Amino acid sequence: MRSLRKHCIDIKNNENIFNSDILAFTETQLLPDDADNEIRRNLQPFALFRRDHQRDKFMSLAVCIKDINISKSQNMNTSHQRMR
Repeated sequence: MRSLRKHCIDIKNNENIFNSDILAFTETQLLPDDADNEIRRNLQPFALFRRDHQRDKFMSLAVCIKDINISKSQNMNTSHQRMR
């Protein structure tokens, strides 16, 4: 997807995408000094993590992770089961 700022509304309105727990984007067209308040607001309840390229906005990346409340005991049990 090109331009996370331009398409954050499209993402929010696409039920198949917005029901995911994790979203990953390339070519976000964001540079380090670009504000992202509007993007964060539109992508709630996702937390936005950016990896912006210093000069080439087409090489910038973003990951959005949904805020999932999992108790520590559930998380530890899941981790333990994976190790088996």
